[in-house]
Amino acid sequence: MKGQLSSLVQTSYNVASVRVTETKLKKSCPRLEEIAEFRWPQYLINKKAELVTAEKFFSLGHWSLFKALVARDLEQRYRGTFLGLGWFLFYPLLMLAMYVFVFQIVFSLRWSDPVNNPASMLPLPERFYFAFNLFAGMSVASAFLEVVGRAPRLVSDQPQFVKRVVFPLPLLAIVLSVSAWLQSLVQWFILLAVLMVSLIYVLPFTQLFEPELIKWLFIQVPLSLVIITLVLPILFAISTVLAAIGTYVKDLSQISPALSSGLMFLGPVFYPLSSVPESFRWAMFLNPITVVVDTLRSVVLQGFLPSLPTLVIYTITGTGAAIFGYWLFIRVKPGFADVV
Repeated sequence: MKGQLSSLVQTSYNVASVRVTETKLKKSCPRLEEIAEFRWPQYLINKKAELVTAEKFFSLGHWSLFKALVARDLEQRYRGTFLGLGWFLFYPLLMLAMYVFVFQIVFSLRWSDPVNNPASMLPLPERFYFAFNLFAGMSVASAFLEVVGRAPRLVSDQPQFVKRVVFPLPLLAIVLSVSAWLQSLVQWFILLAVLMVSLIYVLPFTQLFEPELIKWLFIQVPLSLVIITLVLPILFAISTVLAAIGTYVKDLSQISPALSSGLMFLGPVFYPLSSVPESFRWAMFLNPITVVVDTLRSVVLQGFLPSLPTLVIYTITGTGAAIFGYWLFIRVKPGFADVV
């Protein structure tokens, strides 16, 4: 009888925790209808089912919670600012202007001229080519910088989800990864829009319907979206690993700026991969942004088809890293409440 009473009290406590979670989420973002309409699955009462929660994320009713948390993350990032979500567009353009001024005007750096490359199908103006290449690299790097900067404190900044309620904590890493990826996606749209305007400005009207440009618009542009999407598993892997380690090792938050700088300067963001000496080029591929940045430039800015084996290897590696990151996060998660 005593054991049954203890089990009943524990079940009542877990049910109350689930209700507290729903109430807190509603108060934190009252304008989100997704949270208001969300109903916690009954199986979340059992803490042992959290592993199943993330594995069957879309099939067990977490889609509404996921959308609401992503919207909440974007809303909180720009809350109280004059531009609001307009910073999504203005910030990358501001950074691009500063980098172009420093590297192209002050240091007089030049990228290779695509017009003199007979294999290139995209006749871009040389004076804009450095900015296009730089912006393509930044559009990928920005997602990684966002994740590396925030992941070490991902769990520590949400103690209410660790100590007081039953919550699928891996969902926080998914939200961070998707939120950072959306920032890259917006910059990808900006890059394509500016590219099309530049082509209209440079080429005569009759040349806009050349087969090469039609192929670029209907083949290379969709392929570039696929290439941008391939970073999602890697972003999730970085989020989970840094969040798992950073919750216990607080110094990781102080190291993350150096990691961000390493990703930027040890990857082909400010320079083409071909400028790296052959003896060191292999090391560049240890940087997770190298393959995506180099492939995105060759597809969007030069009209080349991507290397399929390279993308397959990158996808398999990213998926394996995501699985490892998730496994590590679940293994160390039971101790989060003791250190948060």
